[in-house]
Amino acid sequence: MQTTTLVFKTEFSDVKEFRVPNTTPLVTSTSLSPGASTTMRPPPPPPPPKPKTEIKVERVHEEPSSSIPDLEFDGTTVLCRVCGDKASGFHYGVHSCEGCKGFFRRSIQQKIQYRPCTKNQQCSILRINRNRCQYCRLKKCIAVGMSRDAVRFGRVPKREKARILAAMQ
Repeated sequence: MQTTTLVFKTEFSDVKEFRVPNTTPLVTSTSLSPGASTTMRPPPPPPPPKPKTEIKVERVHEEPSSSIPDLEFDGTTVLCRVCGDKASGFHYGVHSCEGCKGFFRRSIQQKIQYRPCTKNQQCSILRINRNRCQYCRLKKCIAVGMSRDAVRFGRVPKREKARILAAMQ
């Protein structure tokens, strides 16, 4: 292997020599002060990005136990029963996302009467289109079990949460 000798000279110190493997071209820069120069290598290239690994999780269809409600589940997270987005918790009696929770709360608290649906009241409510038909969205909220009376105070105990997640897997 070939080596290159690097020489560092400054006004205030002795000359220092270093031997390094000759793997990359040298870059030389000269400062403004006479007699002082520096020779150095460019920084090494960054490491290549690590390949992303995909994990596929398949859910085996099982009969839900009688004590656990039928939950939408994509293998790692609980999904909103209304629109299929990631559920943020158990709101108004069902697992729902923040968007559907807020929509249902506003609809109930303000007693909003939405214009009837123009598409036979059969709009599909998905995350990407949940704001298109408020009438059908509220109808689906009620159909999946959202209720003002189902408000639960406090958090789900860790044991109950672990039991629900274990039953879904």
